[in-house]
Parts: sequence; C-alpha cells; structure tokens
Amino acid sequence: MVVQYISKPFVKVFGSRNDRLLKRYARRVIEINALEPEIRKLTDSQLKTKTEGFRQRFQDGASIDSMQAEVMAVAREVMDRSVGIRNILNPRRVLIIRSYLWQCAGYMRRSRPRPKL
Repeated sequence: MVVQYISKPFVKVFGSRNDRLLKRYARRVIEINALEPEIRKLTDSQLKTKTEGFRQRFQDGASIDSMQAEVMAVAREVMDRSVGIRNILNPRRVLIIRSYLWQCAGYMRRSRPRPKL
C-alpha cells in the first residue's frame, strides 16, 4: 500500500524504467548516426580493416563500451550493403547484441597472451 504512494513521486521525478531506457537508447542512436557520414564513405575493404582495428584496439585494452557506437555503426553499414537491412538497434535485440559483444570479449580475453612473471 505505502509503496504505491511513495513510488509515484519517484517516477515523476526520475521517470519510469522504460523512460530511462528509451533515453539511453536515443543517446546511443544519436552517437551512431553521427558516425554514419564518415563510415558511409568507406569501401568494403576499408570496413574489413576497421573490423581488424576493433580487434586490435580491444586486445590493447580498450573497453567494449568505448567502441560500441563505432562498432554498431560499422555493423549497420555492412548489413545495409550486404543484406539491405539497416535496423540493428531494435530494442528487443539490443540485449542479444550486448551479450554477443560480451561473449566476444570473453573469447578475446582468453586468447590474449598473458604476461610472463
């Protein structure tokens, strides 16, 4: 009973969980769309080298979150050229993509050479 009275003011001040998620998705889409003009100019071979560059940056210690907008923009351009589908940021699929990125990160961490002590 009391929770209903307390939660309504919090939702009005901070927004619902759905509102917060939509704001975060909107920020991510704006970042990705800002990268589109420069990625659209790249050739297919340059996009392949971008992928290798992402792997190298990750192995050098860059976080997935720091590369996520650029990776998603390149993935969207590749999908648009090869399949004709641009919408990879479907909110239902973002969690799937994110878990895939984490799986790739785990694989790359395991394959990273370990320093000798």
